[in-house]
Amino acid sequence: LLNANIHASDGLIGTSWNFNESTGTLTISGDGPMKDYSFESYEDSPWYSFKEDIIAIVIEEGVTSVGDFSFVQCSNATSVSIPESLINIGNYAFLYCYSLIDVIIPNSVKSIGDYAFYFVMAMEYIHIPSSVTEIGERFILTDTEKASLIQEINSILETGTEEELAEYASMGVTKENASKWKPTTLICSDTEDCYAREYAEANGYTFVVCNGHNTEEHTHSYTSTVTKDASCTETGLITYICECGDSYTEDVAKVAHVDADWEIVNDSTCTTRGKKIKKCTVCGNITRSESIPFASHFDSNKDGLCDICDKISNGDLIKDIYISIATPETRTISYMESIKLYANAANLPEGYKIKWNVEGDGVSIKPSANGKTCTVTSTSTGNVVIKAYIVDSSGNIVTDENGKQVSDSEYFYSEANLWLRIVYFFKKLFGISISTAQAFKGII
Repeated sequence: LLNANIHASDGLIGTSWNFNESTGTLTISGDGPMKDYSFESYEDSPWYSFKEDIIAIVIEEGVTSVGDFSFVQCSNATSVSIPESLINIGNYAFLYCYSLIDVIIPNSVKSIGDYAFYFVMAMEYIHIPSSVTEIGERFILTDTEKASLIQEINSILETGTEEELAEYASMGVTKENASKWKPTTLICSDTEDCYAREYAEANGYTFVVCNGHNTEEHTHSYTSTVTKDASCTETGLITYICECGDSYTEDVAKVAHVDADWEIVNDSTCTTRGKKIKKCTVCGNITRSESIPFASHFDSNKDGLCDICDKISNGDLIKDIYISIATPETRTISYMESIKLYANAANLPEGYKIKWNVEGDGVSIKPSANGKTCTVTSTSTGNVVIKAYIVDSSGNIVTDENGKQVSDSEYFYSEANLWLRIVYFFKKLFGISISTAQAFKGII
């Protein structure tokens, strides 16, 4: 049996802890509030080193507050017992306690902190009594966030690399515990006349009257609700909820893009190719991009020279060196995320190479050795233009017959506001690499 004093304060008896290794039970006892931790100090909690061995958390009568960041990453804990003496549940108290099944908060509790039960994935309902009059920001995931996150994480657990799977395992995310996750979390109470219902309705959560969590056997009868409409860029979601609180979801497939007519970006001439695109009339994304062939030479006075380029007009098209950048899927890059651009070049003589540069601030670029791809990474906020161009074997920039640089360019917006920087810091804080953290995008 392990035990130690974790907190004492003037005028309070203090709280202590013990951990039973044989049962996996962590017990908090004593009188008064638990100690608060922070982003910088949560690993200093005395039970953090064996957090993955904790199966049950028991908070005994006399404890009045669960401290901030108290049980972060107790990923295998399936239950928590909360006493009638408890008044407050602190910020981030049960963050990343993925396996907590269901939580019943007693009538003594008055406030629940920010992100208190965030990323609690196996929880199907959380019972909040009418005594609670204050609930912090995003204390649990919404149904849409949770279902989407489960879908993306399960995909990585099925197809991820060994490195990604090891990284997820280090955070307590495995196929075994992910199989127990529930796609929805209901906020419930014994009455509709409570702050929990107001909070749920105002913040996109589902509220039900739980009727005391009656465990008598009954036949489920589900009501379906479209919780997220499908579009040409995102899948939709239908949620089915029984009056008992049981629920499940179904994905709705993306709808097809609706192409507009061809839009001319640049007209072709006898010396330069043009470009045309099609955009979706719904989302505005570019769905197709094609070059327009060279125009014919024009010799109005029949002197054998083209009126436009002053070259010999013999009916043949000028076969100039040509380069284009494949249309990117997005033009907005979030802080420390990357996209890859692809350059297509034609008629390059031996020794000629593709080069890249950036105009503007907000990104860094990393071209591949052969110049055919270029990785663009957001570093700060700004509008940028990424250009691909050709140099000859001596490193000179190649121009066409009019002295114009042979190149193509695409524009982007690099978004690196304070919140995105905090998100990046939050991911690094918990040891999640940027590549692995893609599954959490838009959730935190």
